[in-house]
Amino acid sequence: MTPAEIRAAREAAGHTQIQAGELVGGTRRTWQEWEAGRRSMPAAAWELYLLRTRQHPAWELVAKPTASKTL
Repeated sequence: MTPAEIRAAREAAGHTQIQAGELVGGTRRTWQEWEAGRRSMPAAAWELYLLRTRQHPAWELVAKPTASKTL
């Protein structure tokens, strides 16, 4: 992913850099570094962000069904 793709995904989700960083366990500063191209975004963080913002081209997160408790 390129810095432009990272920024475009964040803007499409309507997130600030702080919000985007929090979704992947990072910080605003880390997100800024990724968007500026000074650091490479780990593939796992990119995939997680796309999944959490429903932008992933092939996958989506689905809530686990709750198990009914029987006594």
